[in-house]
Amino acid sequence: MPKWIVPALTSLAYLQINLSVITEEVLGILGELSALLCLKLYTNTVHKDRLVLQGRGFPCLKEFVYVPFGEGA
Repeated sequence: MPKWIVPALTSLAYLQINLSVITEEVLGILGELSALLCLKLYTNTVHKDRLVLQGRGFPCLKEFVYVPFGEGA
């Protein structure tokens, strides 16, 4: 996940993205998108452990959807 996304997309409200791996760093970057209302994450990796977002993130998020690859991606 490129770090330029946050300063370049300050007004982004809806994001649907397919990521090969979802990490805490990726969630941290996405969590800085201050206008994000809806986040849909698609992935082809099964995450057995919890991913923890440290600090403040997703200040406006109203809807979060997590879809493992093969289940509607």
